[in-house]
Amino acid sequence: MTNQNIVKKLFKIIPEFEMYARNTDEDIDLPYMVFGALATYIKELADKKDEILLKSCFDLLDSLINSGDSSAYDLVMTGTFELLSDSEDGISIAQKYLVGKSLDAFNIVVEAFKE
Repeated sequence: MTNQNIVKKLFKIIPEFEMYARNTDEDIDLPYMVFGALATYIKELADKKDEILLKSCFDLLDSLINSGDSSAYDLVMTGTFELLSDSEDGISIAQKYLVGKSLDAFNIVVEAFKE
């Protein structure tokens, strides 16, 4: 799947995020920027305690990590997981919602940035 198609999938599954992304200063034509904005969006959802949208976001990230698509994996790892791992709150949120392979992948990012 191309990066642009992955972004389209994200916007289709989480239309609330598409509206959010279009109202940011991020260049939503750049997939890595979109997935970076998703990390910020997730942190804001956690502050609002929006469990339903948080679960939708992490379900999507989990499916992308487990899809076997290297482009999707790279977008999530470098676009979203790196930015979530830059704060204790981001780490805590991700470790609460991620499971299995996606949690393992996230923890690799966390460990890489500890050093």
